[in-house]
Amino acid sequence: MQLEQADWVGGLPIKGKMDERLDELEQVIEKELSAFYRVGNALAEIKESRLYRSKGYENFEAYCVEVWGMHRQHAHRLINASAVVRNLSSVGDMPKNEAQVRPLVGLPPEKQREVWETVCQSGKVTAERVQAVLAVEVDPLVKAQAVYQSWGERCEQVKELIQSRRDDEVLVNIRPKLEKILRLLDEVDRVLCPNKGFK
Repeated sequence: MQLEQADWVGGLPIKGKMDERLDELEQVIEKELSAFYRVGNALAEIKESRLYRSKGYENFEAYCVEVWGMHRQHAHRLINASAVVRNLSSVGDMPKNEAQVRPLVGLPPEKQREVWETVCQSGKVTAERVQAVLAVEVDPLVKAQAVYQSWGERCEQVKELIQSRRDDEVLVNIRPKLEKILRLLDEVDRVLCPNKGFK
C-alpha cells in the first residue's frame, strides 16, 4: 500500500513516522541478528570451562534448557557458528546471522574462508548464496569431510553424555548396554575414517 502525502496525523506525515519507526526496528533486528556471534562465544566458554557447574547443573545441556530455554542443538549451532565467524574475520564482510554461517560449519577453515570470499565478491550475502557457492565449488572430498565432522561431533556428544551419566543410579541396570553403545560408536568412527584423515 502506497501512502499519499495527504496522509497526515498531528501535522506530521504518517509515512515519515512509519519510515522512522521502520529504521529503528531494522536497527534492532540487525543488532540482534549479529548477536549470535557473541552468544556463541559466551556459550562456548561456559561449556569448555564447565562454568554451568557453579550454578549446580551437572551438564551443559541442562543448563541451556533450564536457564535459557535453549535446546542443545541450538546452543551447539551458535557455538559452531561463532567459531566459523572467528575464522572468517580476515575475509570480506562479516556474516550477519547464523544462517549464513551454518553451511560452512563442517568445512576445513581454509575452505570456509575460500567459500566466504567468493560469496562476498558475488554481491549481496545471503544464506542461499552461501549454499549455492558451496554446491558449485566444494568437491566431494570436502563434502565428505563436512559430513564426517558433523557425524563425529554427534558421536562425541553422545559419548560425553553417556560417560557423564555412567554412574547415575537410574542407569545402573542398562550400564552394559551403554558400554556396548560406546564400543559401537568407536567402531563406526574407525570404519568411517580409518586413518583419521578428516579430523
